[in-house]
Amino acid sequence: MVRRCLSFVVLAVLAFGFAPAPVRDNAVSTPYFPLAVGSVWTYKCGENHFQLKVVKLEKIDETNGAKVELFVNNKSQAAEFIGVAKDGVKRFSFDGKKADPAILFLKLPIKDKETWPVKSKVECQELTGSFTSGTEDNVKVPFGTFKTVTVTGTDLMANGVKLSLKYYFAENVGMVKQVIDIAGQQIVIELEKYEPAK
Repeated sequence: MVRRCLSFVVLAVLAFGFAPAPVRDNAVSTPYFPLAVGSVWTYKCGENHFQLKVVKLEKIDETNGAKVELFVNNKSQAAEFIGVAKDGVKRFSFDGKKADPAILFLKLPIKDKETWPVKSKVECQELTGSFTSGTEDNVKVPFGTFKTVTVTGTDLMANGVKLSLKYYFAENVGMVKQVIDIAGQQIVIELEKYEPAK
């Protein structure tokens, strides 16, 4: 079950989501995805648990962002590059595989019911469809109850496989919940703990 759950997590990362240079003090950021070094999010997926950690700041394609690693049982399993540009939060690469173009998965500034297209390749894997932003109050997860900004993709195709997903972002916390529907299965990922950078 751990392997299956993680495979869905990896697919979701690709569905959004080197030669890096250090980022200076002018990093663009958003409270809906805090990217300070040392930030840690602990999630549960069924009976399984994993962490996302911001391990260092980097720059790619002239965009400031961060390397975020996925840990299971304190062992790094994968890494992605997430950048915050003026138009929103983007996934630029996953395990060194560049998304071409970068995948905009949280558009800024946030506008309710705004839709934008998605069309990107990560090596031979293609993602197409669209995302739509929204809001939802009283989203309950183990870490608490939040007013959230949502991003929904109901018409996504990943390498010819249809999937839908919904992300929930809370201000000053980041992603608190994710729901993925693929091949007749639903996977729910919920935030158990958030440790902001010190």
